[in-house]
Amino acid sequence: YSFAHKCRCELVREAAARLTRACIPAAFLTATGMKPMKWQLDAARFVRDHYTGTERPTRGMILHGRGVGTGKSTLAAMAIQHCTMRGLSGRWVSWDGLHLRLAEAQRAAFGSETDDGDRNRADVVRDLSGCSVLVIDDVKDTGDKGVGAAEEIIGARWNASTGDAPRFTIVTTNLPPAALDAALGPRVLSRLRGANAVFEI
Repeated sequence: YSFAHKCRCELVREAAARLTRACIPAAFLTATGMKPMKWQLDAARFVRDHYTGTERPTRGMILHGRGVGTGKSTLAAMAIQHCTMRGLSGRWVSWDGLHLRLAEAQRAAFGSETDDGDRNRADVVRDLSGCSVLVIDDVKDTGDKGVGAAEEIIGARWNASTGDAPRFTIVTTNLPPAALDAALGPRVLSRLRGANAVFEI
C-alpha cells in the first residue's frame, strides 16, 4: 500500500492557521527569533527543552517578577509559538481581555443577565478550556471577580485535561507569589503550581 502525505506547503498553511487562531499579539510574533537575556536563561532553557523536544509538552509555566519589560510575555509567546508549530492548539488572552470577554458574554440580550448570557459565557469558557495551551498574560489582582474567573477557566481546563490530550496554562504576572495567591485564589494556584514550572524573571 502507498499513502499520500501532506506536502510541506500544506503543513506550513496549517501551522499558520493555528498561529492565527491563537491570537498572539503582533508584537510577539517574532519572539522565537529573539536571543534571551541573561535573566531569562533558566526559563528560556525550559522553553527550548520542553516545548521543542521530542516529547509532547505537558507542563505550563508561571513567569513572575516585579520588573516591567523583562521579557515574561516574550517567553510565553516563544512557548505558544513552538506548540502551535508542533500541531497543538493554543490561545492567548490578556487578564483584562479575559474579564472583558466574560463580561460581554454575560451582558448578552441588551445587558440583562439571561440564559442566553449564561450560554455565551459557557462558550467562552469552552473555547479557552478546549485548547492544548492557554497563555494568560499580565495577571493582576482584581478581587473576588478575578478569583471566580480563574477558578472557572482553570477548573474547566483541569477537568478537560487527559493523559492523551493534556491542557496546560502559561501565566505571566508582575505580582509577587503572595499577591498571586490573592489574585488567582489558593485552589487555582495550587493546581498551577502542581503542573507548571515557576520562574522569577
